[in-house]
Order: sequence, then structure tokens, then C-alpha cells
Amino acid sequence: MNKKKKIQRSILTFPLLFSLGVSSFPLTTTIHADTHEEQSAEKKLVSLTELTSLFFEYLQQGKYAEALQLTSTAFQSKFTATTLQNWWTQSGWSGIKSMGTPVIKERNLVHQTVEIPAATEGTTIPLLLKFTPGGKVDEIGERPPEESFTIPHPSYDQPNSYQEREIVIGNSTYPLPATLTVPKHQRGEKVPVVVLVHGAGIHDRDATYLGTKILRDIAVGLSSNGIAVLRYEKRTLEHALKMSAEPVTLDRDTTDDAIYAAKSAAQQEGIDPNNIFILGHSQGAGTMPRILSKAPSSLVRGSILLAPPARPLTEIAIDQYEYLGASKEEIDELKRQAAFIQDPTFNPDHPPAGYNFGSPHFMYDVSRWRPVEEAKSRKEPLLILQGARDYQVTVKNEYTKWQEGLANRRNVQFKKYPKLNHFFTEGEGELSLPSEYEIPANVPEYVIQDIITWVNETKK
Repeated sequence: MNKKKKIQRSILTFPLLFSLGVSSFPLTTTIHADTHEEQSAEKKLVSLTELTSLFFEYLQQGKYAEALQLTSTAFQSKFTATTLQNWWTQSGWSGIKSMGTPVIKERNLVHQTVEIPAATEGTTIPLLLKFTPGGKVDEIGERPPEESFTIPHPSYDQPNSYQEREIVIGNSTYPLPATLTVPKHQRGEKVPVVVLVHGAGIHDRDATYLGTKILRDIAVGLSSNGIAVLRYEKRTLEHALKMSAEPVTLDRDTTDDAIYAAKSAAQQEGIDPNNIFILGHSQGAGTMPRILSKAPSSLVRGSILLAPPARPLTEIAIDQYEYLGASKEEIDELKRQAAFIQDPTFNPDHPPAGYNFGSPHFMYDVSRWRPVEEAKSRKEPLLILQGARDYQVTVKNEYTKWQEGLANRRNVQFKKYPKLNHFFTEGEGELSLPSEYEIPANVPEYVIQDIITWVNETKK
């Protein structure tokens, strides 16, 4: 297999070179509201298609102030008519020849999506507008090419044993649709809850990546066994364009919404506010010490870390490129970019000429984080799980550093799984390859059971 062909796909899994451009603006998850809401929405659908055509007509005609009047308060807090003009002219869409007929697409509790085909030289681009419930344009994007993977539901999923509630977490600028999966329980009974935090990049609430849905599998597995789970669309998915209008930091990308989610979980009916757990995968796991330090005191009972990085992401990126067989030129350029960030004088507000390593503020954060050192001073119990075949966050360079760094903490447990890769699906051989993620698979039940056992032993 040609490893080099897989390099970019791999990096998007655990991104070290990602930007939040709208060219990768993804599809949201459809959520069915109750009948009354659906009927009310249907009455608005015609006007939303008309507004979609009008909005793009204004942009094409250079009427940016008029276009801005069709947008939400949150959108207007990030864009003026001038910055909207700058974005439109730089987006590559200003060369659109004609627009097709808008079509109503998916809906969740935050946005109704409308898709409109845009004809350019030799191709058609499926553009998207996301509207607020009040009918204001809140996001603009492009639907990415769809990759078709039929991912099975895990055998341990017992849907009759839990109920799903759709809720909204976050703040007024970045509200996020979320799913709270609650085990069936007796009236007055309260159950523990695990909040799920994604890895780096653009993710839906299931953390869908090729043939895997690691967070979906964990959610249904835990909720089939008496533990509630809250998972949410990542801000980089639901609000990509607005996020691109301000510096993207690790807190805006991950930390803030994890805390919003934990606070929201504590307020939900049937949830025990004394037993709020947070589970993070990959970057979400590496960010956990920061999440715990910024969360209100005593909010979080304990945390589960799946494949947590220990080193700066710049170092991990270089290792990944070398493992995947990148050319010397590619690796040298990556090292040059990393050197920019690691320079003590690096200023993310004014990155040096030649820097193109993604959001400078984000990379500044993750090149200077020291999650193991931060975790040493935390008191919350931790469960740290690792796939032995993970080539992205390796046992040798990451997991062992957690073991060594937290050796003196008595309330930290570790477990390594011989067959698992970065997304906690099974394979054979030594370290995995990116192509393994294309094989539809579920998180094994033994991982689910280990998490269940630890939560039940750790809860108050």
C-alpha cells in the first residue's frame, strides 16, 4: 500500500494541519422534532428557500450590507459588511456563474440547512446556508463530497433500555445540538452521566470518521448499562464560518464546550449532579487536565482519557509524517513550520512570513501544552485507556509518559488493549495504518465494560 496517499487523511483524523475553512463545512445530523415543531417549520420552508436565493443574489451583486441584514445577531457579531465582502471575494465563490433551485435539507435544534447548487466554470458546488429557528442566516458553507460507509450498530446496543433526548448546549453565539442518552430508570432515581469530548478537527456528535463512530458506540454501550451519556456536535462543525472570523484557540475549539456540556448535564432530569464524568478522545483527552482546571470546583467526579497525547502536537505531527512515509521535502517543511511555532518569540497575533501551519493561536496552544504535568496536580480520578496499535498517539511516545508522570497518583488507572488502533477498533499486526479506519467496525464490548466498571466503582 502507498502510505503517502494516506497522509492527508490521517492528519485530518488527529489534525495538526487543519484550518477551519468553510470548504470543509460538513453536513449536520438530522433531528426529528415533535409534530407541532415540524408543522411550524414546514410553514417557514418556502420563505427559507426564497431567502437563500436572495442572500446569494445580494452577494453576487455586491450588496453586502443588504445580505448582512438577513443574518443572525451572532453572525453580525463576527462579520461587518466589509468583512463579509472580504470573505466572499476570497472564498472562490465570487466567480459563480448561476445559482440553481434551493432545497430544504437536514434540521436540528439549532439550524435548518438549505442547499443550493452553484454553477462555476466546469463544475457545480453544493452551497449551504444554515438558518436559525427565527429564519436568520447563521452559517454559510459548502457540502463536502460524501464518503459512503455503512457502520453497523454494535451488538451491545440495547435501544429499548434507554431514551434519547435532544437538547442544546453552549452559549448564545455558539449553541450546539446535543443528544442526551438516558437509561430507563424508576421515578426519582438519578443516574451518573458521561460527557463525551471529541478529538481534533471537525466532528459530529458521533465522532464519525470513515468506518468508525467511536463516540456513538460508547454512548449506546454505556446507556444500555445504566449510565447516561451526553454528546454534542462540535463547534467546528456547527459554526465553522463564525469560528473562522476570530482566533481559533484550544479553549474555543474544545475546552469551553466540554464545560458547557458538563454544566448542562448536571441540570437534566434524571441525572445525578454529583456523578458527572467527562470522557475525551485524542485531543479531547489531552485537553482534559485543562478542562478539569477550568470547570467549576466539584463539578466533575472523574474523567476517562482515550488515547491522550502527552507531547506537543507539533512533535506528534512529525512522527506521523515519518511513519507514513512522507518525502524528505514534506518532512523538512513540517519541521520548518514547527520551528516557527516553537520559537519563544512566536506571536500568534502576528505570525512570521512563511507560516502556514493552521490557526496560529490553536497551534501556539497545543505546541506549549503539557497535559501530563497539568494532570499531576489534579485530584479527580482518571481512567486512561490506550490502543497498543495506535500510530497517531503511540504507546512508546505518549502512553508511557502518562504512566511515568502519574505514577504517584493512586486514583489513576491505566489499561492497554493489544488489538486496538486510534479509534479503538480492532486490527492485526503492529501499528495500524490509515486504511484500517475505512473498515466499518465498532468499539469492542470489553472497552465499554471497562468504562462501565470504572464509573460504577468511582461514582459517589
